[in-house]
Amino acid sequence: MILPTLEYLKSIKSSPVIHVTDVETGSTGQNAHIFSASVVTVDLYQHRIINQTYMLISDEGQENRIKDDINQPNSTMAFWEKQKVESPEAYAELFSAEKREESLSLHEALHQIAYYIKENTPEGTKAQVMGNGPEFDNVILSHAYEETGIDQPWHFRGNQSLRTVCLLGRLLLGIDPKYTLERKGPLHHALYDALHEAEYLLEITSSLISAIVKGHNVVDMETDQQEMLKGSLLKALGYKKDSDKELIDLLAEVEFNRKALHSGEAEACTSR
Repeated sequence: MILPTLEYLKSIKSSPVIHVTDVETGSTGQNAHIFSASVVTVDLYQHRIINQTYMLISDEGQENRIKDDINQPNSTMAFWEKQKVESPEAYAELFSAEKREESLSLHEALHQIAYYIKENTPEGTKAQVMGNGPEFDNVILSHAYEETGIDQPWHFRGNQSLRTVCLLGRLLLGIDPKYTLERKGPLHHALYDALHEAEYLLEITSSLISAIVKGHNVVDMETDQQEMLKGSLLKALGYKKDSDKELIDLLAEVEFNRKALHSGEAEACTSR
């Protein structure tokens, strides 16, 4: 078995559970004003999304956090102004009066994220938190935790970068699901961005696992089970172990009879 056992991972306080973060902000620095945040949790071994959380964040508690000058052409706030046309749903999510009424204060949001990460990290393990890049999502959230004096729900060694995972996919496998996977929801929406990031994280790690297993000549359980089933079937019917032609003929006959039976049942049902 190539993958470490869950018992081994727990012995080093780790697990295949990863929390993918995404924030939408008013600047790109660590002290950026945070408009919204999302965390999507995945299990790399089970190849599935476990849970998710999302919140809009108000100005309350962010008096010292930065929004860029909208009049600067390359600023983050100028970028958001363009989204009125390019991604109107994402723009309205952050800036419409109706949506802003649903916002949490920064303190409330950080406490909610901390609670979520704690509840969705396996007991006895340390949280692994993955931002899109090493300098953005995690760094901004970390700065906010430090600024507010709220305990950060992950250790600094638990900071991980999705961009590195993408690089490995391109270099080692020649795949880039960040761009090839179908995306759901508008661009620049923290929840939909995090969900898409979680999906291509799962796709890349699943492909890496498959490549590693194949490279180590580990038994393909599905193929092995098929061979066992084939051997048992041939033996029960009195055929030799490697009687491929006979097996093919038999399966063809079974499939023909199955379809005929199904067709007959369907006709009987329609004639009632």
